[in-house]
Amino acid sequence: MLILKEQAAALDVVATLELLPTHTPMHLLTPWLTKALQDAVHQSRHLSVTTKLYEMENLRVKAKNAEVVQKASARPARRPAAAAAAPAAQARDEPEPAEEEPAEEGEGEEEGGGAGSLPRESTGGDLMSGW
Repeated sequence: MLILKEQAAALDVVATLELLPTHTPMHLLTPWLTKALQDAVHQSRHLSVTTKLYEMENLRVKAKNAEVVQKASARPARRPAAAAAAPAAQARDEPEPAEEEPAEEGEGEEEGGGAGSLPRESTGGDLMSGW
């Protein structure tokens, strides 16, 4: 009975019961059987939770892969580097049209303003549209 008590987790319940004499009192086996059944239930639940976690991780990876594929298919086809650089270079070389006409000297000038100050940029619209 000492072996049953000390090695309860390592022993197979069915094989152990078959090896025990049939006249073994039940009150001696009850603590061992209780512990063995609790361990078996714990192991079964642990395996079930682990399996579900692996399934969830698998679904998460599949969803991430599908998202990457969808983003890749939504992107326009890339142009060769030389062809893409030409329109961008032309856009940088062209001056932007003036939105406001310059004020005459003395009109709207604040203290410290004057001919050396920089023109103010418009804050309306998309700030990144020119990029």
